[in-house]
Amino acid sequence: MFKYLKQLTSLVAMVAVLFTFTTETMAAKKSKTLKNTQKKGFVRCGVSQGLPGFSNADAAGNWTGIDVDVCRAVAAAVLGDANKVKFTPLSAKERFTALTSTELNMRDFFNSKGISYEPVAFEKADEVVAAYDAGRCDTYTTDKSGLAAQRTKMSNPDEHIVLPETVSKEPLGPVVRQGDSVWEDIVRWSLNAMIEAEEYGITSANADSMKTSDNPAVKRLVGAEGELGAAFGLDNEWSLRIIKQVGNYGESYKRNIADTGILPDRGPNELWTKGGILYVPPAR
Repeated sequence: MFKYLKQLTSLVAMVAVLFTFTTETMAAKKSKTLKNTQKKGFVRCGVSQGLPGFSNADAAGNWTGIDVDVCRAVAAAVLGDANKVKFTPLSAKERFTALTSTELNMRDFFNSKGISYEPVAFEKADEVVAAYDAGRCDTYTTDKSGLAAQRTKMSNPDEHIVLPETVSKEPLGPVVRQGDSVWEDIVRWSLNAMIEAEEYGITSANADSMKTSDNPAVKRLVGAEGELGAAFGLDNEWSLRIIKQVGNYGESYKRNIADTGILPDRGPNELWTKGGILYVPPAR
């Protein structure tokens, strides 16, 4: 068994409570993080040390993945350019240990089944994969998405399967520093915009043409109506830039997860309109 910390920037299958922002109230608040980020000219994101489909760097140091796309979405929103991101790979010791529940879930599962086991923990994800692949351990546990991604690194991926049992419910999402509610809203709504854009069929290819839509919700997402940007200290095309430069959530999932063979079936990570649990409040 392995202790593998969940990636802090993984996308969340999110059931959100409907709420609206009062522009006048939010505009009065200032985001120190936003101000510093705009001054630096880049968004710094902490990511895993390499998880295919989520946050992974190639030999040239170019990062790709669904986590990476969320970071790029924030950069598009606040800096106007999705490429203005610097990624910092973080080891398990450098992430929030208090938020890691994999080991506890493993203990509860085996204890409830009356099965004895000997846990073996590693600091780095690649160490986990290497040890399991070498036969040092019989099983490997982490989030299903992580298992599917790490399976692609095995010497013979077809010899390994991700078991269908769900040990615990572990929704994943971006993490920000506490104390800057406006920055938290910017990150949250950058992700929300990607999900809602998929729901309304707004893509990186057709976003500009959607400005003439008859649907007010669509017009708000492409910056043709509403003033949500002002509540964050941003202009009104913040979400349009996200969609054009990064794509909607479905585009990101297809590019990074489905087309790479990691998880072709989205399962509960599908839109609520298609039987999944991706449900976000309207951008207004």
